[in-house]
Amino acid sequence: MESEGDLRVQRRTANGGYAATNGYVNLQGRGRLTVHGDFYTQSTKAGVDFCGDLTPANAATLELHGDFHQLGADGVFKQQRTSSLRTVFAGAGDQHVYVENYGTTTVGGVEKAAGTGAIVLDSPIREVLVSGSATVSANGHTVERIQVLESGLLRMWGDVRCDYVSLAGGSLACDGDLEVGGIPGHSNGEDIINLSRSALVVGGTLSLLDGKSFNVPAGSAVAVGLRGLSTSNATCASTAKRLS
Repeated sequence: MESEGDLRVQRRTANGGYAATNGYVNLQGRGRLTVHGDFYTQSTKAGVDFCGDLTPANAATLELHGDFHQLGADGVFKQQRTSSLRTVFAGAGDQHVYVENYGTTTVGGVEKAAGTGAIVLDSPIREVLVSGSATVSANGHTVERIQVLESGLLRMWGDVRCDYVSLAGGSLACDGDLEVGGIPGHSNGEDIINLSRSALVVGGTLSLLDGKSFNVPAGSAVAVGLRGLSTSNATCASTAKRLS
């Protein structure tokens, strides 16, 4: 399925505006939706996933050339598993993501080609999951969970605040400070940073909060900037290498 301009999962009102709808989009198997403009979703249809396949090998693809807007405090945009969707930001410059209903919106399998700008967050977001290569500007907003899958690379501009980082064979590079943990109501009972055959590079200070553990297993590497590592009620089982 392909849209030459904007695509809206919304209801048209009598005065020509847009409002919430019970309609929805559901991609099955390796389905693909390409939007050459902006994508707006204001669906309130609970219990229906944008991508319902649980198998990452059968991941559906949402290719966006414009911006992503999830509208409505009761709006729903989610997948049964974030790795079952590839979200390819294919625009030539920066592309913006705005999420109004933080609790029920996840954007999975994020990718953006190198040299084509960044994905800029215009609101807090529940999760950024990267399966390819992407550059994200948090733009001062909180990212609850950051996950980078096998061979993935996530570059983040500016200072970043999140509650959990999982690098499962992928790499994360932040050019500013990275503060992990300490977000009220977002504790997930897991290690604050989980590394597996991964690399974490922080240009500024890496701050660990929440009293949780931080291990650097064999095959992984962590490097932090000149301001080093800061901990608050947390432990680091291995000394992070300081960038020169």
